[in-house]
Amino acid sequence: MCAPEDSAPACDSAATNESKQKEETEAHSDISTSINKSPDMSIHAKKNGDVREEKSHGGQSGKPFTVEELEEIRKNCSYLKINETESDEYSIELYFHFKEFKLLRKKDETVKSLINRLILNMKKSDRKRKKRPSKKYSQSVEQPTGNDSTIDKEEGPPNDIRFLDKENNPVDENSLLINVADKLSYILINQHRVEVFNGLYDLKQIYVSMDVYSGHPIIPVNAPMKDLHSYVHYWTYAHDKKILSHDLFYKPRKEDTNKRLQLVIYNKNNPFFFYVTNEMEVLSNEFEEELKRKGERYLHFEKVLKTDDPSSDNVIRILTYNILAPIYTNTKYALEYMFKNIDPCYLKTNYRSHLLIHDISYDYDIICLQEVSEHLHSNLFSVYLHDEFYSSYKPKNSYGNDGCSLFVNKKKFALIEYKNYEFNQVVKLPELKDVYDAFIQSGNDLEEIIREIKTVFQVGIYTHRSSTNVFLVANTHFYFHSLASHIRALQSYSLLHILETLKRVYEQKCGKTVYVVLNGDFNTNFESEVFSFLEGKDIESDSNLWINSKLFKKEYDDLNKYPTLFDLAKNGPNKEQIVGPHLDRKKFLPLYSAYKKGDIAYTNWNNNFIDVLDYIFLSPGLKVRRVLKGIDKGIFDKYKGVLSPINPSDHISIAAEVEM
Repeated sequence: MCAPEDSAPACDSAATNESKQKEETEAHSDISTSINKSPDMSIHAKKNGDVREEKSHGGQSGKPFTVEELEEIRKNCSYLKINETESDEYSIELYFHFKEFKLLRKKDETVKSLINRLILNMKKSDRKRKKRPSKKYSQSVEQPTGNDSTIDKEEGPPNDIRFLDKENNPVDENSLLINVADKLSYILINQHRVEVFNGLYDLKQIYVSMDVYSGHPIIPVNAPMKDLHSYVHYWTYAHDKKILSHDLFYKPRKEDTNKRLQLVIYNKNNPFFFYVTNEMEVLSNEFEEELKRKGERYLHFEKVLKTDDPSSDNVIRILTYNILAPIYTNTKYALEYMFKNIDPCYLKTNYRSHLLIHDISYDYDIICLQEVSEHLHSNLFSVYLHDEFYSSYKPKNSYGNDGCSLFVNKKKFALIEYKNYEFNQVVKLPELKDVYDAFIQSGNDLEEIIREIKTVFQVGIYTHRSSTNVFLVANTHFYFHSLASHIRALQSYSLLHILETLKRVYEQKCGKTVYVVLNGDFNTNFESEVFSFLEGKDIESDSNLWINSKLFKKEYDDLNKYPTLFDLAKNGPNKEQIVGPHLDRKKFLPLYSAYKKGDIAYTNWNNNFIDVLDYIFLSPGLKVRRVLKGIDKGIFDKYKGVLSPINPSDHISIAAEVEM
């Protein structure tokens, strides 16, 4: 293993001055990074490993490796690393004699072919070195120290390369890489043993995609979250490498503004595997005062119960938030109509990211998000919430550009399972046949319209740890069109059927109380029949709601052809009585809205449209302690909507604190 001895890296190729004479005669009989083959070397490396571990974890020296030390360690080590790529290839990196060789090889290639390519590349490198003028070479290339210079001069390029497996047996050179890659343990290069690392996490894929602002945490993309304890990481200033924080999600301070930061991360056991990210500048948000005004809504909603208070176990904080999928911010309709009052730079995901993280960071136990791209789910929210939350994503389509995200606190809940449903499939269940048939008969092209609607129902089933009761946490985003209340009625009926079925299953299976928390963007207001239905009132077969079955057309899904209700009513069959299905609410579990009319003035505002569309529905056994207040409309007046430099979506978040 390549490890330091006190302050100096202790590798075969970089001995201390006192031991150089003695090691000169051994002439690199082993350049391996391994510590397993020689009893003497094992003791030597283990001793050094102890020193490194103290240094990495704040032991006697209390300091991690600096970037300079990491570079010195890597410079004095030899190893070969193999990683699979997404394109059915192996990425191979060889560090040997102060040189780096990178290859991409097909998985169905033979070991012999890889060996030949390595020999060829190393010979090319050697020829280039020899062609350089000695003076120029000495200036531009750091000369090897110790016996490496002897090897380079005397041995020249390799003419013998072999692979060994974990039992030190030679690997058949006619074997395909795909069949032996995970068995490769060492590579012998002119009899010098070099350790092979297979599948080690590729730190070079780490980057920061969000704009960095003081006072807001930085969320790195592609960090090794599942194995983060195996790594040391810290943030530094780019200019002097001063360590600022060991928190992966560093929140830059005011004094960091206009300075450039970098994240340094390395493998604890093998610190020569390290990476330093690109520099990123810390910005100050010119809208900070407006952000503070927006933040006043949280003053009365701060978590007040202490974590060691037994009663806090039965208090659950719930958030639901339509965050506006990136795909909907860059369309012609969005730029020329919906969000025409905002500079397009504030529509970009890299700007909106720090505001989104801020809005979910108020000690919530359940977080339901709608209009989430798979990229944002995986590379922003799941990373930030990784340690403390179960995470689930249900896309609306195969592109992953819009879907629902569900996060639930691991300390309060234990995951049982996830159940995900698609509305256009649920509605065709045999149990819903009578309702569906009556719906289809109420208008034209309804079967085709339903088939094209991609609404999903996301359900997580959990055990509440302290009470052992069961929680069904559901998340959805109903169809958007203002003339589609008939579709939302059918969606409500289908979703309640799913929840009622699951509730009965888990009551029987667990013998416990089953609570339901239903969150989402329902695209319906307090006055609508859909809202009343969700809270307990039937929708009759002669309801005026069913007239939309005749008015709504498939092409209205295209916002550029979006008609007004006035135009449709003027020309449509408004005198004709439309008969739809009778939706019996008593068949399903009771729910009530955490928000009442008057609690909040709006949750969505775009140009001339402003209304409440988002809700948190609860089982009667869950009592509301308080809800998150709305935001003073005056803050957004100049933007003619809530999507703005201080709010990352065309919706605002809503939240409730409830108690069993």
